[in-house]
Amino acid sequence: MVIKVFTAIESNNLADVLRENGYAVTVINGEGRDGAVKIYWCIVSRKKLKKVLKIINDNNPKAYITTELVNPISLKK
Repeated sequence: MVIKVFTAIESNNLADVLRENGYAVTVINGEGRDGAVKIYWCIVSRKKLKKVLKIINDNNPKAYITTELVNPISLKK
């Protein structure tokens, strides 16, 4: 699953919290309707989705979250 989290730029740093819990996170700076935002990308298995969503909600309940089902592809031969 891909989790995308959109927060105001001055919000808690979710990347630190997620990384402390063992999840890899990519952070992108963006521009939203109301100003600067941070976009956090995190890829997790479906069985870990609820745990990650709880971590996000506990640390930033105002975050806007989307999820997508993805099919990983390996380019290794």
